[in-house]
Amino acid sequence: MEPAAYEKKDDNLTAKYGYKALGILKPGEKAPKAQPDLLPGQMILWDRDDNGTLDDEDKIYYGNDAPKIIYGFNNALRYKRFDFNIYFYGEAGRKVTSSYWEDWIDTNENSQSLSRYVYDSFSSENPNSTNPSILKGSRGNGDFYLKSIYFIRCGNMTLGYNVPVKKSWGISNLRVYADINNPFVITNWTGLDPETDTGTYSYPNVTSYSLGLNITF
Repeated sequence: MEPAAYEKKDDNLTAKYGYKALGILKPGEKAPKAQPDLLPGQMILWDRDDNGTLDDEDKIYYGNDAPKIIYGFNNALRYKRFDFNIYFYGEAGRKVTSSYWEDWIDTNENSQSLSRYVYDSFSSENPNSTNPSILKGSRGNGDFYLKSIYFIRCGNMTLGYNVPVKKSWGISNLRVYADINNPFVITNWTGLDPETDTGTYSYPNVTSYSLGLNITF
């Protein structure tokens, strides 16, 4: 077996390590040697060196928080007196362990509020679920919720119109426009927002609408 890769000197600054999840303990199954106190619904983790103990030597490299690629696209179109501007940006390849919805299961127990995701978790009423119980084992859920995420966000859309003006108005240009900030996002993320979803108190990017008037004298 190769030596454990946990915390090497040449690691990325945002490297993520943890245990490999093998699946939850089912009712009637025997708890693994390295997790003797494990209960049904809690996550079985890989004892990498098979020594009966879970420690840093058993951890694996998950990836890192930095995206592999960052991209953006901006375009401006004009037709007669109309103008249209649209801006996209995004990223791909960033490793994230859990979304907002899953984090309430991954970090909380009965003492705090839970998301609707709890209905998909293992319980006495849902014994066939493959998702871990809210009663998390002492070593957590490993990489069960780990994802490589991407998103393409439309950052802004603006539609404008240059109104014909008369000299008697005392102005040289009059433009009216409608603007939408953050109209939509395309992503494989299951939580609130792929950019801001970093824990149980995350808040999504806000979508806003505005109307404007530009006057040139």
